[in-house]
Amino acid sequence: MLKSTLALKGVIAVLMAVVFCPRAVAEGLNVVAVVDRAACASGAVQCGSGGHTFSAASSANHNPVRMIVQVVRQDGQPLTGLSMANFGFSNPAVPAGAAAAVICSEAVCTANRFAALGNGLYFIFLDRATPGNWRAGTYAGTVRVTAGADHGAAIVTFTIP
Repeated sequence: MLKSTLALKGVIAVLMAVVFCPRAVAEGLNVVAVVDRAACASGAVQCGSGGHTFSAASSANHNPVRMIVQVVRQDGQPLTGLSMANFGFSNPAVPAGAAAAVICSEAVCTANRFAALGNGLYFIFLDRATPGNWRAGTYAGTVRVTAGADHGAAIVTFTIP
């Protein structure tokens, strides 16, 4: 009887800890991303160095593309105050013979490779993982956003002519 009572008290203590202890609960973030391959043609400062030109990204050059990301909480409020460290990008689907796109390095795209624009909008510049021009075709990947316990992702596609 004593063992049963102690066991029951232990179970009750565990249940109370689960019910009454505050804990972090991960919430999904709503993430939407689009790519602007003509960013360099608009005179973006990320295109003025590293052999880049002020032309839209194409198979004739290696100019970076601008990914525009919107991050919104489940309650509809924009998520502001994120930094480059909150974002990840992977690009497993590329045209035949092409290298993946990656987040542009600071050495290539300057410190302006990332911008927090307010209202949950962010710019991130993407470049090729290896030297050389883009390959014509469609690139598809994922942008991931993590903010504390919250996270979200979106599919990203762009086509290089």
